[in-house]
Amino acid sequence: MGRNILPSVLMKMILSMLRLFANGKNTKTEYFPNWKDISVMMPEHVKFGEIRDILYQLGFEEKHVEGSHIRFRNPYADAVIVLSDRKIITFHHFRMIEKVLEEKGIISREEFERIFFNNTRKDLKIKCLPYVEANREDRFSPESFRKSPTAT
Repeated sequence: MGRNILPSVLMKMILSMLRLFANGKNTKTEYFPNWKDISVMMPEHVKFGEIRDILYQLGFEEKHVEGSHIRFRNPYADAVIVLSDRKIITFHHFRMIEKVLEEKGIISREEFERIFFNNTRKDLKIKCLPYVEANREDRFSPESFRKSPTAT
């Protein structure tokens, strides 16, 4: 009788695993990613200054609320990004910035990831989405490049 129980238990385990991986998706890891793989999803050394430079180049204005947060606002795309004033970029900050930029049509996800994963930050030429690119020259004149709105 003991021999008949083992195959049935194994069969139940196999069936439950097949349900988990149905259609090639693991529903558990889809919602709870393996935190050891986070380095693949976000570059290791993303600095606040690099994010700020990219946001400036994309037409964002910075406003610092002392002791609370830093708000980046793009009036052309009606986009707002709020970051902690501790100036630490974590995984969820990185993905939130990426999502806002893509949803507001400022820059594609692939372009944003190319900037960070291919180490092209030093000689940065951002390729915006087509309808943003059409008005880009007005917003990115050499005089306003890397000029902090709080410095004026």
